[in-house]
Amino acid sequence: MKENMAVREKLVRAARDEFLSQGYQKASLRNIARQADVTTGAIYFFFDSKEGLFHAVVDETANLLRQVLIRGAENEYTGKSSGEENDRAFILALRQHPEEALILLEKTEGSPMAGFRSELTGLLCDGFMRFFLRAGGKEADAALVQLLVEQRVHAILSLIAHRFDLEKTLAYAVLIGAYSEAGFQGMMQKYHQMIKGSAE
Repeated sequence: MKENMAVREKLVRAARDEFLSQGYQKASLRNIARQADVTTGAIYFFFDSKEGLFHAVVDETANLLRQVLIRGAENEYTGKSSGEENDRAFILALRQHPEEALILLEKTEGSPMAGFRSELTGLLCDGFMRFFLRAGGKEADAALVQLLVEQRVHAILSLIAHRFDLEKTLAYAVLIGAYSEAGFQGMMQKYHQMIKGSAE
């Protein structure tokens, strides 16, 4: 039993490396087996398919990231946490499993999780839209909210991809958050000027 668990763990680690370097579509079960030093048949002893192996690699991280974003958006809106605290929580979640996070957010084409980055962006958009509406924005500007959230997701992914140490990553996240907040205030001021101008 212990031996089986050890082999399974080796396969999951090898698969994580293969999915990270090749992406889901180009990942090879033969390469994964070779890296884990087992036969290809051993993969099918533990997993029913490449898809099943992929889920074993990413599902825990996917669920963690979803929970952090949903809880953070709700807590920030109700005043239980700040944007800075939520950024910190999200970055810490990403850093718990950086390889799996990068796979989910950049390497899922052709996989059952191909829409995961869009799903996370959607969760962030839902939360951001509430702030946008509270600041006097209009729901018709969902495209604007989407663009702003995509910029933020890209910035956070860049932080993780650079593999800075935790202290520097969090410091940069605080600065990026301050930049975003100042930019949001300036944008909303300009937004209201534009709305007023078009109404006149």
